[in-house]
Parts: sequence; C-alpha cells; structure tokens
Amino acid sequence: MRLDGNGGTLFGATVVGRILAIALFLLVVGAGWHMSGRSERNSVQRVNEMRETLEVVEPVDVGELKKVAKFDEGRFAKELADDVAAFGLEPVDVAAISAPQAHHMEVAEPVILRTNGEWSSPRVSVTATVEKVNYQQHGAIVSAPHRVVTLVNKTKGPIAYKLVVGAPGKEKCKVRGSRVHNAMALRPGETAEVVVCAGRGRVVIRKLQLLEINELGYHYISQLPPSAVGYDTVTAHAHRPRVRVTECTKTDPTKILRMLGTGSLQWVDVVDFYSRHNCHRMDVFDDYRHSAEARARMPAMPPGSEGA
Repeated sequence: MRLDGNGGTLFGATVVGRILAIALFLLVVGAGWHMSGRSERNSVQRVNEMRETLEVVEPVDVGELKKVAKFDEGRFAKELADDVAAFGLEPVDVAAISAPQAHHMEVAEPVILRTNGEWSSPRVSVTATVEKVNYQQHGAIVSAPHRVVTLVNKTKGPIAYKLVVGAPGKEKCKVRGSRVHNAMALRPGETAEVVVCAGRGRVVIRKLQLLEINELGYHYISQLPPSAVGYDTVTAHAHRPRVRVTECTKTDPTKILRMLGTGSLQWVDVVDFYSRHNCHRMDVFDDYRHSAEARARMPAMPPGSEGA
C-alpha cells in the first residue's frame, strides 16, 4: 500500500474525491431539475390563468346578432330605399311608411245579390254576373256558366282587401273555375273578377273589408301568399299581381292562420304589417296590432325585444 507524506493512503484520498465529485454532480442535476420543474409549473399556472380569463368572455351568439340587426332602424331605412328602387317607385321615406292606414269593414253582415245585381260603397263596388269560365274536370278543360263577382277599387289610392263570397243558403259550391286577379290588393280603378260557383243563381257577400295603403304597400302586400289570410287553393292559384313582384315562399301561412284562428291576430293586423314590411325579410308576430295612429317605430318589434 502506498503512503502519502502525512501517513495517509492515496487510495483514501481518491475515494473521497470521487464521492465529492458525485455529490457535486447530483447537486447540479437536482438544481436543474428543480428549476426546470418550477418553469413547467409556472407555465401551467399561466395557461390556467389564461383559460380562466377566456372563460369570462361570453361566446358570440350569431343568431342573436342577426335578430338585433333585423330590427335596426338604419338598416330598415336602407332596405326600404332598396325596395323602392327595385320596384321602380318614387322615393318613400320611413315617415311615409309609418303613416296611419284606415281600415274599413265594408260588409259585416251577409249581402245577397241576384244576377246583375250590385252593391256599392264610397270606396268599392261589387257586381254579380253569370259568365262562362274554364275549369278542369277529369283532366279536360271545360267551359261552363259560373257566378262571378267583380270588385272595383273606387278610391284614389291602393287598397288591401279581403272578400268572402259564396252561394246563399245551404248550397255548396263543389265545382268552380277561376280567373286570374290580384287576390290581395287593388290600385285605383283596378278590378278583381272572383269566381264564386259553377251554375246560375244568387251570390252572397259574407264579408268585405279593406285597408287603405300606399304604393309601396301595394307591392309589399301583393307578395304575400293569399293562403296566409285564409283564401283557398283555387283563389291562391288565381293570384296574379299586375306588378312584378316575387311571392314570399318562406312565409309560413300555417303559422299566420293559427294566429288568426286563435284571435291573437285579425286580418287587418296581418295586412297592416305586411304592407309596411317586406315579407321576404320579416314575419308578423302575434302582438302586432293595426292602429289608427302613425307607427311610433319602424320596423315594428315584438314586445320584450331590445328597443321595443
């Protein structure tokens, strides 16, 4: 065994040196691991803080934004101007489309007319005639006498109207043809030839009401499917506006008829709404009411909506 100058062994010094080196290495590795772990923990903490911050922000409801935009007054005015231009009409501002529209119940109790008989008011007239009308039977076109009533707008402005006619008594009109006409509105001097029933005989006017509207309203209401106000399929198919408009195919007649059936809406409420709003963009709601006063706000908004 080799001895050093102090009487110790070289082997012992070597072992001690190695132990110290290993201890120093472990200390360095441990410090690095601790620093690395702390960095990782700090990163995790920052991510969690960011997640908490992001969770505070409410997600954007696109549907709600569209709903709010639909009722925006500035947007309504812009779309109004676009519609006027598309229909080729004179400029109309929001004040004009908000103006009062008079409602008239022309016939509330049944009025019976004989052939060539006439009923008249200061605003409209109804004449009953018998004329040959074509209709389809068993796949063939047949021409036969029909009772026809002709409605004439005698006012100086357009009107929306609802005419309910039929055969008097218990007679059922099981077969009838049709003649094309605007089943929703008439301009001054315009007529609507409404086919009542096949055969000869009297007719009964069960109800007739109208709403005075403007020229833009005439175009708007002419777009509405007649089935939305209770007309049958024969009248709906005969509906041919004399102006170039596109029927509102997205409008749900069943929904409107349900509101009419429950009494939450009346005919005048429906046509007042759709003579002021384009049915390609907006739908009537069951709290809407016609008023003899000017509309306070356009577009109309359901109760509870922001800004209503």
